[in-house]
Amino acid sequence: MQINVPTPFAMTRLLRWFVLLLALVSLTGCATSLYRPVWTAPDAANIALGRSAVAVLVPSESERRLSEDAFVQYLQPALDMTALHMAAGQASTVPGSVDAARSEAKRLGFQSLVVAEVVETYEREVFRPRFGVFVGSGYHYGLWGRFPFGYPDYPYGETVRRSVIEVSLFSLTNNELLWSGKAELFATDSFVDSVEPLADALIKDLVARGIVR
Repeated sequence: MQINVPTPFAMTRLLRWFVLLLALVSLTGCATSLYRPVWTAPDAANIALGRSAVAVLVPSESERRLSEDAFVQYLQPALDMTALHMAAGQASTVPGSVDAARSEAKRLGFQSLVVAEVVETYEREVFRPRFGVFVGSGYHYGLWGRFPFGYPDYPYGETVRRSVIEVSLFSLTNNELLWSGKAELFATDSFVDSVEPLADALIKDLVARGIVR
C-alpha cells in the first residue's frame, strides 16, 4: 500500500489557505456590533436630536477635554455635535454624574446629549495556545520557513485588563433616554484611545435604527 506524503509545496499552499480562513473569520467577527447589550426607546426614531453635546465622565479634566474633542471629530457631521467643555468655557469642570452632565447641557441650550463613562474595570487570566506547526525542525520552506510539526509548544497564561464603557444618548427636550449600550474593550491608560471604536460603532447603530438620518 502506497502512502502519498504531501510535498513541501503542497504544505505551503495548505498553510496559506488556513491563514486566509482565519483572517476571514476574524473580519466576520469584527462586523458585529461593538455594543452589547443595547437598549432603545420605542419612539427614539421620531425624536429630533437638534444640537447635541458630548460629555465624557473621567476623573482627569485634561483627559475629559481630549476625549470629548475626539468624539466630536468622529461624530460630525452625522450629528451637530459640540464638546460640553467647549460650550461651558473656562468654568468647565468634569460633571460628577450623568444627571449633572444632563443639567449642564440643558442649561447651555442643547437639545440632546451623548454621555460616555467607564462603569467597570477588571482583570482576567487568559490562556493562549501556541501553534507548533509554525516552528521546529524540518524543511526550510513555507510562509514561516520551518515545517512540518516540530517540538510541542505549550499554551501560556496572560493577565489582561478590560473596561466596560457605557454610552448613552439623551433627549434633553423630552427629558428621555433614547439609546444606551455597553461595550467591553481592552483597558488603556488613556480614555482617548477608546473613543474612535466607540464613536464609530455608535453612529453606525444610530443610523441603522433610524435615530440619525
